[in-house]
Amino acid sequence: MSANTPYFYMRLKADFFESDEIIILEEMPKGYLYENILFKMYLKSLKHNGRLVLNEKTPYTIQTLSKVIRHSEKDTKEALDVLSDLGLVDIIEATGVIFMSNIQNYIGKSSTEADRKRVYRNQIEKEKKEAMTNDKCPDKCPDKCPDKTPPDIDIDTNIDTNINNNCVKSNPKKEIDECFERLWKEYPNKRGKGQISEAKKKKLFEVGEEHIKKAIERYLDDLSKESWRQPQNGSTFFNSGYVDYLDENYEKPPEPQQRNPASVLSCEHDYDFDSLERQLLHKQWS
Repeated sequence: MSANTPYFYMRLKADFFESDEIIILEEMPKGYLYENILFKMYLKSLKHNGRLVLNEKTPYTIQTLSKVIRHSEKDTKEALDVLSDLGLVDIIEATGVIFMSNIQNYIGKSSTEADRKRVYRNQIEKEKKEAMTNDKCPDKCPDKCPDKTPPDIDIDTNIDTNINNNCVKSNPKKEIDECFERLWKEYPNKRGKGQISEAKKKKLFEVGEEHIKKAIERYLDDLSKESWRQPQNGSTFFNSGYVDYLDENYEKPPEPQQRNPASVLSCEHDYDFDSLERQLLHKQWS
């Protein structure tokens, strides 16, 4: 078979559905729907070697992608967010191009398999660098970007001005890590910390520390009403479990109904059985 032969089939390992990402995905309320979307995107990406695009020059939009995979725009967008958080897709935000992570593990085996994987990883990195080059200054600080044709200045007397006009790129990783550590301390079951990816920590940071804390409080409050339930592993809660307890999703469980005193059977009343036994014995021997 020629090295240039296109591959249009997939192979899955027997333990594909046992991976942490797929298990977490299937535990979500719409997990099986998102899984269906994931497989459709895998197959759509094969003809472009794992790059999910309409053609070589046109990336999919939510609208066009939802049409070709035959799902609603809402479900498609939700699925992309979830799959990105789990590291199953890699989205280059500046261009809209979607790469299917690990796709090279599922493409039909050939003598050029290692080469294909290496080329695919290089392609992702190349497009990320190009996107950064084309968008050097983030939208967050347009007023700090240097002018394309800056005025002549006296270097000796305007050094501070020159420095202040440079675009300052902040690195929020430290803030993200510190936020996660605070949230982790709030949660009682400390198992699975290493299974929480950097992408998921970033997602928690974006949702907001106070919102996540509120979700933890709601979850623990629900557990307290059913003594047999135990807290999920920390990895399960912070990867997906918290979602059901956010303001937009949370539904307070119904309060247990109080019984009407009038409906209590006479046999349910408290009795002094010792006294009743003495009375019966007295009648028996009298």
